[in-house]
Amino acid sequence: MTEEQYVEDQNSIRGCSDIDKQVGLNIRRLRLAANMSQEKLGERLGLTFQQVQKYEKGVNRISAGRLFELAQIFCVKIAEFYLGVEGADDDAGPSAFNEVLYSREGAEIVHAFAQATPQHRSAILSLTRNLNAATAQAA
Repeated sequence: MTEEQYVEDQNSIRGCSDIDKQVGLNIRRLRLAANMSQEKLGERLGLTFQQVQKYEKGVNRISAGRLFELAQIFCVKIAEFYLGVEGADDDAGPSAFNEVLYSREGAEIVHAFAQATPQHRSAILSLTRNLNAATAQAA
């Protein structure tokens, strides 16, 4: 039995699901947007970074109480953890936007963009639009 099969079997036994994986992706997205390491988040929660890793991968389920703690740490509503879960919002699954947002680069861009001045935000948006237009013309 491969490690991947073992993890899948354990998830079935524990009751982990695609929803747990999506909640984990959202925790990761929020953690990266806050520019926080798994170790630092673990300290805030009284956990090891390995446990945070398991939450983010959807290997371990997260209790309601722990979700509440995470919502307070990230200053978000609990519903934020269910973005991308079919039936939990208007999205029928991960969109291209969500895939970018869940990536490390996407989280870093959001974090940097949030710290930029309004003038710099406008310049960044203009640069991105111009790059996309140039790419479309070249194709």
